[in-house]
Amino acid sequence: MKENIENEKEEEIQEEKKEEEKEEKEEKKEEEDEENKIEEKINGVPEEMRCYICNDFCEEPVQSLCCNEIFCKKHITKEIIKRFICPKCKKRCGLNNIIENKKLSENIKWFKKLLNDLLEEKKF
Repeated sequence: MKENIENEKEEEIQEEKKEEEKEEKEEKKEEEDEENKIEEKINGVPEEMRCYICNDFCEEPVQSLCCNEIFCKKHITKEIIKRFICPKCKKRCGLNNIIENKKLSENIKWFKKLLNDLLEEKKF
């Protein structure tokens, strides 16, 4: 009888340990998931700041008048000179159909600085 009680207690202790380990694993996974979400946000380029051609942050952002799409000045200039069409809407256009987007340029600079600051904080 005494052995049965001891065995039951030992089984209970083992079950409690397993339960604690399971909870720890779940907590660790939740923390990792949260870190991954942060990483994705940091590493991702917001669509409204992304060049349609290179899919990266716009460098010297310009906007096409035909479809209001955002491009890097360098990329859209090459495309227009080569084909005389907008890569997004495929309408005929020239260099006079793109305008500089100063506000977006400022926002991208601010956003990049914010990302750099966040990455610096994360290192420590």
